[in-house]
Amino acid sequence: MLVLRFYCDLSVEETAGILGISAGTVKSQAARGLDALRLLMTGAPSARGELS
Repeated sequence: MLVLRFYCDLSVEETAGILGISAGTVKSQAARGLDALRLLMTGAPSARGELS
């Protein structure tokens, strides 16, 4: 999802359409994915806290 959304520069709606999921799911899962990458790369949790 992150590759489609950011690397391929697709909109939330385009990403949702390709994956067959809702735009809300794209937004929430992209946020979780970015948090996970941030934690892996920096060791610092996001403002929302560490992943559960």
